[in-house]
Amino acid sequence: MAILQTENLSKVYGRGSAAVTALDQVSLGVEPGEFVAIMGPSGCGKSTLLHLLGGLDTPSSGRVRLDGADLATLDDTALTVLRRKKIGFVFQFFNLIPVLSAVENVMLPLVLDGQAPAADARAREWLTRVGLGDRLGNRPGELSGGQQQRVALARALVTEPALILADEPTGNLDSRGAEEMLRFLRKAVDDWGRTVVMVTHDARMAAYAGRIVFLKDGTVVDDTRLTAQTTVESLMEKVETAAQR
Repeated sequence: MAILQTENLSKVYGRGSAAVTALDQVSLGVEPGEFVAIMGPSGCGKSTLLHLLGGLDTPSSGRVRLDGADLATLDDTALTVLRRKKIGFVFQFFNLIPVLSAVENVMLPLVLDGQAPAADARAREWLTRVGLGDRLGNRPGELSGGQQQRVALARALVTEPALILADEPTGNLDSRGAEEMLRFLRKAVDDWGRTVVMVTHDARMAAYAGRIVFLKDGTVVDDTRLTAQTTVESLMEKVETAAQR
């Protein structure tokens, strides 16, 4: 059974002649334990889709169901609780609090959820899992971009959510930091039992996923499951083909 399901999901900005359709009748399902990459040209609706999946924006029509909950039926309080407990977010620009240490940044979701007594130990555990056990007391400004993004990943994982949503998580990283980040996202699926949906424009990064959904002009134009025989080169060709449809 799908952990995440969209039905005829659409998002329109503006009205009348100024209306812009960012997403148009998108229906897809994501199974537990999948790693799905969403790809497509700039402006195709990738980030809009991710924001709707995470309840950060509301659709113009259609539905999103996460782990059995219909997001459209939840009030603001219930939606906030669902996001805090069931979704971990990783954004391109890290979104860490500069005055807090790495461990304090990771503790924050647990503190907000009323789990302060367990927060310190669990934050330390997850930072160690993402290779930052020796950086617990460092503030974001004392860490490299790749390290900051791994703090953000530990913060997303610390509540042990059903779903990780990652929006261009390697967009601000050098190639080494990007590879490290994708290895840990892959590990989140394979070893830590999470489901990951990631927006990326980079076929090399998308190759870490097990499935790629291609968007163009707000619609799904291709949905491909990767195999052991899938190469980055063949994937790049598929990206080009999907963009031409």
